[in-house]
Amino acid sequence: MRDEAWTIQSWAPTAEIVSFRTGDHLLLFYLGKPVRRVRTVAEAAAALQEGRPVVLLAKQGALPEICAAVGAPLVVVWQGERDKLVLARPTSVAGSGNGPAADLTCTGTGN
Repeated sequence: MRDEAWTIQSWAPTAEIVSFRTGDHLLLFYLGKPVRRVRTVAEAAAALQEGRPVVLLAKQGALPEICAAVGAPLVVVWQGERDKLVLARPTSVAGSGNGPAADLTCTGTGN
C-alpha cells in the first residue's frame, strides 16, 4: 500500500483525498493526510466539481454512475488489486510529470 499511496501523492500532491464507499484503511493511512468520506454519488461528484485539486478513491463498479453525475472528463490515476480507482479531473493532475495508470478515461457519458 505504501507504493500505491506514493503513486497517488506524486500524481496530485496538493489534492484533497475523498473516499467514496471504500474501506481500504491501510492505503488511507499511507496517504498521510486527512480523508473526507462521502456516502453518495452526488457527494462524490460534487467533490470533483469543487474547482480545487481532488482525488477520489472509489470502487470500479461506481465509475459509470460517478462519470454520469460529474459530466466532465476524469482520469484513472491508480487501479488497485481490490478494484479501487482514484479518479481526478485532468486539470487537477496536469503538469505532474506522470501519466495515468490505466487507459480508462471517463468522459462523463457514463462509460
